[in-house]
Amino acid sequence: MSDEEDKIQKPQIKVGISEPFITEFEQRAASLLKQIDSLFNQTEIGILTIENGLCTSINDKLLTWLGYQKDNVVGKLTISDLLTPDSNLLLNRLITDKLPTNYNNISIELLDRTQFIHRSLLSCRSYIDPISSYLVGQFTIIKSGINTLFYDDLIIQSLAFHINMGICILNERGELLQCNNAIISILGYSKQELKAFIKGFVVDTNNRSSIVKEIHDAVISFGIWEGEVPIICKNNRFIFAKLNITKVYSTSSLNAYYIGCIYDITEKVKLENQSNYIARTDMLTNLPNRRAYYEKFTREISIIGRSHLNCALAYIDLDNFKQINDTKGHGSGDKLLIEVARRLRISLRIDDLVVRMGGDEFVIIITNLNQDISVAAFQARKIATEIQKLIDKPYNLDNSEFICTASIGIAMFGKDDNPEITLKRADIAMYSAKKTGKNRIQFFDEAMQVATINQVNLDQDLRKALVNKQFELYYQPQFNLDKCITSAEALLRWNHPTKGVIEAEDFISFAEDNGLILPIGEWVLENACNKLKAWKGNPSMREIKLAINISPRQFEDKDFIRNTVNIIHKSGIDPTFLVFEITESIVHDLASSLKIMDQLKRLGITFSMDDFGTGYSSLAVLIELPITQLKIDKKFVKSITSSKSAKTVIETIIAMSRILHVDFIAEGVETDTQFRALISLGCNSFQGNLLSPAINLNLFEQLPQKR
Repeated sequence: MSDEEDKIQKPQIKVGISEPFITEFEQRAASLLKQIDSLFNQTEIGILTIENGLCTSINDKLLTWLGYQKDNVVGKLTISDLLTPDSNLLLNRLITDKLPTNYNNISIELLDRTQFIHRSLLSCRSYIDPISSYLVGQFTIIKSGINTLFYDDLIIQSLAFHINMGICILNERGELLQCNNAIISILGYSKQELKAFIKGFVVDTNNRSSIVKEIHDAVISFGIWEGEVPIICKNNRFIFAKLNITKVYSTSSLNAYYIGCIYDITEKVKLENQSNYIARTDMLTNLPNRRAYYEKFTREISIIGRSHLNCALAYIDLDNFKQINDTKGHGSGDKLLIEVARRLRISLRIDDLVVRMGGDEFVIIITNLNQDISVAAFQARKIATEIQKLIDKPYNLDNSEFICTASIGIAMFGKDDNPEITLKRADIAMYSAKKTGKNRIQFFDEAMQVATINQVNLDQDLRKALVNKQFELYYQPQFNLDKCITSAEALLRWNHPTKGVIEAEDFISFAEDNGLILPIGEWVLENACNKLKAWKGNPSMREIKLAINISPRQFEDKDFIRNTVNIIHKSGIDPTFLVFEITESIVHDLASSLKIMDQLKRLGITFSMDDFGTGYSSLAVLIELPITQLKIDKKFVKSITSSKSAKTVIETIIAMSRILHVDFIAEGVETDTQFRALISLGCNSFQGNLLSPAINLNLFEQLPQKR
């Protein structure tokens, strides 16, 4: 954070601020604003604002003098409508329509609604509005005679001492002449102490802050200053105040006076600061939130334009946050997020910003990097590496040690970039880091962008495929030693409207990542069951078992068992003809997998371990699982004649299958040489293009069934 940001006082807000509490803040702030604005209508001075020739505001006192209703003045009358012709000529000579001017105590004749003339004193401050470019005139009007206020002795005698606004009168030398009780109460000084305070505030040019100098210069040049200022009161008590200082002249002499009006708005400012803090802060971690990210990014872009330095955005995602939420509960998850936020905060350089985007995702805006983009990228990686080291340190959560790692994506950005695109790029890089093994740092490049666009299109197309029934099951027969068909594996194909037939290996991995594997897997199971039911009426097909592939994501789905039971019951098939092909990856949660497999086994479903030998499951684990078949992976079959190691693996799998009393089958048999080599090792079940490729339903049902 910058020095300037550090100076901003941020009230400490506890986690869990409720919506009614915030609403109370707003109500109290509105009440204070209403009190302040009411002073506009309580003063004995007539006040009028003209913009682009027409009245835009008028206070109640002036309306009373004139006898008008507010709706008949605002937006309809000009200052000329309220003056006699002679007064209009005088005013036109003094105030031009092009240049800002300031005049005090002009004697004019004011016309009320009945055309009665009121002799009055008019003061004017005009300026050019920077937004509309219109000339704006602010007029104060004092009726002559007994109601004339703020001049010589009459100023002191008729001052209102019982309003909440603090009022003081200074002479031309800045010395206090008179004040009311409210200003003594606000500032905490006695009248004598107030004289010394004001001398230091107004007169002492050697100890003058920039804001005091601004006030002084404005009053001298324009005769008025108004704004909100911080003030240190007695005993170093700090307040925010609405302050108005106006220079006026005596009606009976050339003496000048300064009228100071002060109103304590500390509570209002605190409420506004608290509201701003809540709006820009994540309440769990007390880190800045997404809104603060956009504001900081915009500021950095403007700085980059001047300095030509580079910046980077680091997108951080905790790799195994879901695990702690699932095993220890959300309370422990929140504690982890709070501790990660603390570590990120202490890792920050002074001008950088860490933001919690939501969930377990954080971003850091890394500023002031080298002008050379390659050097800047090196600096960004170094900072990200240090962040990773901090996050990787063990966490003590509820008396248990927990290890959490982080994947970080980095996107470099410059003066022509915008916060949304940069955030998306860093997000893409972060997901690339997770896919390549987690606990990694990955920089964004354009190839990732292309890949992401392709994935977005793939996601949309897959969803359409489910709705438009573009999926189809192909069937690859499985043969015994006599080349008779004993069973088949159902393989998913996607009939894409523009790309033709797409094999499952080109989209299943993506479907597993985005969750579409669940509805797709359900579709496969339903269609496989319907085919088994139909084959029961075909003498040549009724004995064929059908295997379908089951994803680990399906095993994790809490509705998997219920959906499977419903589909089987609805189709009316014999479940013993249904085989679920699973991979070794399901054993990462052995207890849960065993529970699911036991329930399915009781239904009659059997299990085949697909791609066996490519994973890391131990023999002890294999014994635990209710497997009825091992599939020898095709990469071993491919190398059976060229690799002694592959041949040894196949021999070992066959021997292990016989010891465990489970069946085995070799997949990916492409050549007659492979077929004969497998037979020589004792293999008696085969699947592969040598015997038959995967074919559509019509062709499969036409194959001669050799018995």
